[in-house]
Amino acid sequence: MKKNLIILSGSPRGGEITWKSIKSNLIDPLNADLAVSYGDDYVLPDYLNSLIQYDWKFEEKENWRDYIEEFYSPKLGDFFVKGVEYGLAGIDGLKGSGAIVFSLLDIIYQYHLDIVLKYQNIIYTRFDQYQFMPLEHKLDENIYIPEGEDYFGINDRFIALPNKAAKEYFSICKYIETTYSLKDYEFLNTNCVYGEHIKFLENSFTVIRSRRTMATTATSKDQTRWRKAEFNFWMKNDLKLKYPDEFMKSIKFLLEKPRPLSIYIKNLTSVIQYFIIKLKMILGNLRRKINKS
Repeated sequence: MKKNLIILSGSPRGGEITWKSIKSNLIDPLNADLAVSYGDDYVLPDYLNSLIQYDWKFEEKENWRDYIEEFYSPKLGDFFVKGVEYGLAGIDGLKGSGAIVFSLLDIIYQYHLDIVLKYQNIIYTRFDQYQFMPLEHKLDENIYIPEGEDYFGINDRFIALPNKAAKEYFSICKYIETTYSLKDYEFLNTNCVYGEHIKFLENSFTVIRSRRTMATTATSKDQTRWRKAEFNFWMKNDLKLKYPDEFMKSIKFLLEKPRPLSIYIKNLTSVIQYFIIKLKMILGNLRRKINKS
């Protein structure tokens, strides 16, 4: 058995171009096995089917409270409802994603933890994370989470963790019900709740915010609960970038030190796009200064 496991979880978004970047920059360099966890209202594309070792299809819930109350008290669902104003809910027909995001983690905990624990290192991420280059750091006893896009907490799009942290990490719903829901809090969104769980893990593990090497993407056919991707991703067919800051941070990091020529070649159009955006930003700032003077 291989040492590393990559889990792609959620809706199979991002398209084949994104998945090929995951293969070339994560799966192959890490010599990793791949698991996919997704709802039964999706048919897994042929390309992903050709890569996976584990197909963890789950029943897509019309109301994720039904899933939560299979394992936890109704109070956990009620906790998510309290954060409806800032997008935590995702339950009872209310806007948001918190109940869904944390239920997806709990599915791994409830049904697949025995397989996960056979691996030395685990990466848990989403299908729509375009990888510009291999990870800069080695997988070790630390927890690694990319910098940025945190929204008052910590983003939940990518995490690398050691075997010893897997059980505590994937049992986030248990932590929320028994610990976090009992605390005093003034603001609730998905990222701040997730961030509190990461702080809890810091009692036992070192958490490192690594430099960003990825960006969230979407095809024209992808559905989303939140922001629609509108930023063009040059020379990537109909693929778009959902959060431009992720793109800029990743390419900035790519350019900060010498790397294998193949990385520059693969990302040539993105590097050109990065400099054009930077030039537009400089010219925009200059124009504003001139208008003020």
